[in-house]
Amino acid sequence: MALGNTISSTLIIPELWVDAVAAGMAGLPVFGATGAVRVEMGLPGGARPGSPVNVPYFGQLGAMRDYADGAAIDVQQLTMTDEAASVVRSGIAFNLTDMARRLAGYADPMGEAARQFVEQVKLRANDAALDAANASGLPTGMLLDVYSGSSPTYLDRDLCVEARMRWGDEQDGVAAITCHSVTLKNLLKLKDANGNPLLKVLRQDDTTGVIQFEGLPPIFPSDRNAVEFPITEAGTTPPDLAISGRAYGDYNLRFEITTGGVRGTALFRWSINGGTSWEATGVATAAEVELGETGLTAAWATGTYATDNVYTCTRPAYSTLLVKKGAIVFWSDPPNTESVRDPLRMATVSATEVLHVTHRYKRMPGRTRPGIVKVRHNNPIAP
Repeated sequence: MALGNTISSTLIIPELWVDAVAAGMAGLPVFGATGAVRVEMGLPGGARPGSPVNVPYFGQLGAMRDYADGAAIDVQQLTMTDEAASVVRSGIAFNLTDMARRLAGYADPMGEAARQFVEQVKLRANDAALDAANASGLPTGMLLDVYSGSSPTYLDRDLCVEARMRWGDEQDGVAAITCHSVTLKNLLKLKDANGNPLLKVLRQDDTTGVIQFEGLPPIFPSDRNAVEFPITEAGTTPPDLAISGRAYGDYNLRFEITTGGVRGTALFRWSINGGTSWEATGVATAAEVELGETGLTAAWATGTYATDNVYTCTRPAYSTLLVKKGAIVFWSDPPNTESVRDPLRMATVSATEVLHVTHRYKRMPGRTRPGIVKVRHNNPIAP
């Protein structure tokens, strides 16, 4: 066993670790640093996981009026409005062995851990911001649904313009478009009659992944954007199948029952390219089946399956968002960390948590509409 006293140099020093993480979080590039998500540090005192927090913003002064010479100007009140949101607790724990510390002459374990932690906070903030942006409650006028299972409509410049005009004359501050990577791929592949790109790339930021086309706001691609998979069922009284999760690719889904029976006994095979090849065969039906590394889960309903049951989805529904500057706020406390010594493993275990709130404003300051327009559309069928 290890002899001697445990000294501070064998532990992650919480103050230094917190400083390193907090410094990275200060300029957190949520949504590709487009400004669509405002990052604020310092939650109100007493914030606890699950507790409500009021997210404040200013009300409207109202329109300017005309007055006769010498007439008193009416005094308007600048009010403060707030909207409720819930506190979320997110965290990561890791251990650092003494051997890793001995290698510190060749690398910086604490610095690398801090870098990775900040990266995970960024991903969590993007995830939370997209959840907030897609949450129910958007006014009908801010939803543009052109999806069709039979007559597909794809995202292009005209559709982006149509979506933007949902703000009417409130055209200021459009900061970004966020879409699935499949949607971005198809935008990049748009060609004119001569085979030239329809959309000219003005800027590509290899650090944030943001791409900007001429005449459009910067595009932040994220596979955390919603994709729906409406399932078409065929065969003898097929029980239902539902697909959920986040799609990490361009999928033309097909499921075939290969062995009949009740759920749990019935077996299936599945494909992401319409049956040209099969990802797996002989898979048991269940309430939840993870579909490899696609990010998707298949939920098979209770019932009896027949070998002629076939389930397909050739036209997923994609969501793309147009977002104004500061339409969403990510409000976080500085990180809190604790470390304990594990002498049996000759390691130090450190756990770090962050309390945060993410909220979509019901309307933009001084405006009548929210800062989000949501477009639901098709993409070309995956090969």
